[in-house]
Amino acid sequence: MFRIEFLNLKSHPQLGDIDLNLSEPLEYKKGGKPYTSVIIGSNGTGKSFILRTVAEIFRQFKAYSLSDKKEFTLPYDIHLRYRFYHNTYEIVTRKMKMIDRSGQRREYLFFKNRPLDVDFKGDSIFEKQTSFEVLHQELEYPEKLLVNSIIPTDRFVYQNSNPTDFYQYLGARSTRSTTSTKSSVRRTIKHIFNAANASMEFKGNLKELLTFLEFEENFKVEYKTKINKLFFSKELTTANFKQYFEKWWDEKFEFTSRKEENPLWSIPYYNQNFKENSTLTNEIVAFLNKLPSNEKLFPNKKKSS
Repeated sequence: MFRIEFLNLKSHPQLGDIDLNLSEPLEYKKGGKPYTSVIIGSNGTGKSFILRTVAEIFRQFKAYSLSDKKEFTLPYDIHLRYRFYHNTYEIVTRKMKMIDRSGQRREYLFFKNRPLDVDFKGDSIFEKQTSFEVLHQELEYPEKLLVNSIIPTDRFVYQNSNPTDFYQYLGARSTRSTTSTKSSVRRTIKHIFNAANASMEFKGNLKELLTFLEFEENFKVEYKTKINKLFFSKELTTANFKQYFEKWWDEKFEFTSRKEENPLWSIPYYNQNFKENSTLTNEIVAFLNKLPSNEKLFPNKKKSS
């Protein structure tokens, strides 16, 4: 069980100085059930920046715990308190320490299980309750940090996340500069099916969630095929598959009329998964040739799908 109890920011470039209580104080000592905080506000009031800030704090400190990195790029002071199962942890910016005349460096303190009845805000935290101070290696983090948004201009740091990465970007951007809602949909479907395949507990939790939301207890995924004369002709070759993503503008390539300056939105996905993996490329070509041959796909007479 994980919940953020409060977040204090000072000198944040967009948010300024703010105090956010993201859990009710009476709920702090309760555990065992999920806890959700909802941030509501008009456009332009900083909701996205708050979410980005929370994500960036955990992303950087998790990376810090796994490496010898000693520097952070957080240009503001923080005081974050969060609960992870039966323990509470705090990350606090120490007073600015002068390096040289060119600038200053922030240092950080880490606390574990400081009681709520002490003054754990303000400068006094550096002189009091030192018995609760711990090393950064003793902090616990959730298994994954998931950031998701269907807004093309989301504030989250883009990362082409691998399944083992702590930080999982699930938003609409397929690259740092390319946006497609299809990317978000594809990631969502992939993660749901992978999780359901790997865990019976996930299936039960998903069913409970859908029931609570008064949705149907199942998913129906609809899709349409594209470029059928290439991918579903039963005669797809590895060479044609690669050329479609790598040299689509060739005049002799009959399967697309795109210009060289008009690349496919799915090229980043191809580059990540297939370009340097001949085994997987051969497997997907064989799979695509098999689909229309074994009655897994049926033509839609009224459409090109």
